[in-house]
Amino acid sequence: MKTLDYINVRDAQVHGLVNPTFIMHGNCSLKDYSFEVTVDGKKREARFLPDLASDNYELTLSLSKDDSKVKVYLIHDDQKELVCVRKNTLMKRIKSKIRTLLQKTIRKTKETNNKVKVNTYAIGKEVKYIAKEYHFVLTPNRLKQSKRRIKENKKTKNKFLDVYNFLNQKEYLLWLNPDSLLHFYRIEAGLPSKAAPYAGWESQDVWGAGPLRGGFLGFYLSSVSMMYQSTDDKRLLKRLKYVLKELELCQKAGKDGFLLGLKDGRKLFAEVASGKIKTNNPTVNGAWAPVYLINKMLLGLSAAYTQCQMEEALPILIRLADWFGYQVLDKLTDDQIQRLLICEHGSINESYVEAYELTGEKRFLDWARRLNDHAMWGPLSEGKDILFGWHANTQIPKFTGFHKYYQFTGDQRFLTAATNFWNIVTQNHTWVIGGNSTGEHFFPKEEFADRVLLVGGPETCNSVNMLRLTESLFCQYPDAAKASYYERVLFNHILSAYDPEKGMCCYFTSMRPGHYRIYASRDSSFWCCGHTGLESPAKL
Repeated sequence: MKTLDYINVRDAQVHGLVNPTFIMHGNCSLKDYSFEVTVDGKKREARFLPDLASDNYELTLSLSKDDSKVKVYLIHDDQKELVCVRKNTLMKRIKSKIRTLLQKTIRKTKETNNKVKVNTYAIGKEVKYIAKEYHFVLTPNRLKQSKRRIKENKKTKNKFLDVYNFLNQKEYLLWLNPDSLLHFYRIEAGLPSKAAPYAGWESQDVWGAGPLRGGFLGFYLSSVSMMYQSTDDKRLLKRLKYVLKELELCQKAGKDGFLLGLKDGRKLFAEVASGKIKTNNPTVNGAWAPVYLINKMLLGLSAAYTQCQMEEALPILIRLADWFGYQVLDKLTDDQIQRLLICEHGSINESYVEAYELTGEKRFLDWARRLNDHAMWGPLSEGKDILFGWHANTQIPKFTGFHKYYQFTGDQRFLTAATNFWNIVTQNHTWVIGGNSTGEHFFPKEEFADRVLLVGGPETCNSVNMLRLTESLFCQYPDAAKASYYERVLFNHILSAYDPEKGMCCYFTSMRPGHYRIYASRDSSFWCCGHTGLESPAKL
């Protein structure tokens, strides 16, 4: 056989560490030809996906970490010819990378059977996949070294953008006045304010629905928790304890578990519970995304409890979740709840599954079931792309909630919906940088060329939440496609969204060539992308 007349191997690589996958792409004109794959000399079944319209193909094969050599043969008329050989060298490459980066900081310890313990910073996310063999700690000394290196050579800011944003964001979290963020919570609890609120979305009428009062504080809790976990900076822990104490005071003053900065929030939800529900996106009875605000506070309290072991956060979380459950959800029919869910609500279903996970109390799982938006999980569980025209970031977090609901119930429909959504968004609605939408909305894939020159490109929030969904799905079913997408979004959209001078995040990243970015201010923006943008640097 003259193999090259029939097959062209463009690339063949092994991806992934927990569940390595061999993937081979190329062009072919096969017809009566077939592939045979062996791993370390033994035949293995592989998935072969030809595209007859373009003569492209993809061959994939699941491996184990112990599998070493993959060979691919082309077979025709009982003849067999070797066309590809690849070794699974990822573990070796990662270990080599670690040694190169750490140089003399690696030390072997007999206490752990000669496994390597490492005190270091910024190795790369792929190393987390071999956490059983390596342990990583961000030490104060390395943080100081990184900060000093950047100050000494300002020209290298872009080179060390991840480190620079990391330092900026920690400083920003400590710069913010918690009493200003707590202003509306104290007011709604009947307590005197200790400081004036910040401007922007926190306190100003942005577009006719009033401010998103107190919307920043839930993200602040989760961001401080994540940053403390990364840095072990005791100032962050002190700040976290102060905010939790203040929230506990607000909740006790209200006596019913309610905990929001939303103006007349109890009155609003009393109207909802009575059946008076007028929703659009993003308002309920004229108020801006009230269920979204509950979701973000619950996520922040959960982060404080699970990541920083702040035990005082859990009772606050339970009281708020119970208040919304007993005072609102239990008084509504399923149809009325679905009407309420028309308005942006983040991943409120995820928060209630998490409350069940933390407490074991079944009522939270029952409430989570009712908070699954059927308008999304129904069609997507059937593989239908209905996303055109929908507000993108309203939909994305729901699917992280659907996946979490599946994890605790085993209801396959919700796993299918989350998986289909991820595939549809990444294949039909995603720009080259990994972000999606323009002007915050999904559009048909035929319109990409026409939308390149629009000012409002992919929204940073969307990408942050798509990465959360990717993390959730990847933890269950690791594969190269999810890892590749995650890397593309992280490096091309998330990192590029931060001001290299001050570390603040932008709202849109226009796809227009040479276009500018508008970054948030420290004290008068508080956009949604500034909310989610608080968390990303701590993950680096």
